[in-house]
Amino acid sequence: ASQMMHSINGYIFCNLPPPSVVAGSRVRFLLAAFGSEEGMHSPRFPGQLLTTATGPVQASALMPALTRVVDMTPVSPGTWTIMCDIHDHTEAGMIAQLVVKPAGSGTSPSLAGRRALA
Repeated sequence: ASQMMHSINGYIFCNLPPPSVVAGSRVRFLLAAFGSEEGMHSPRFPGQLLTTATGPVQASALMPALTRVVDMTPVSPGTWTIMCDIHDHTEAGMIAQLVVKPAGSGTSPSLAGRRALA
């Protein structure tokens, strides 16, 4: 059994302090993949639609050393999952949470410092 873990910003298994966003507000995520040729990732935000330069997507494929800008306008308030669509990576810890606050609840405070998800 391997002890290799996959993380989001160095955190595994939903230990990342969850970024919070406001429903109806446009949010931009800067995604980056690091590692070897086995480090392909496919970030997914279930329940949310991402928009890339090529159009709307459910997930965005990232090869190692690649970055991508995706936009999201979350619709439904609640706590949502952020995960890698590569099953082995999710099983090895690459999963986090995203909090979507109701519209009208102000700005997205935890994103005010422009935190990047890597």
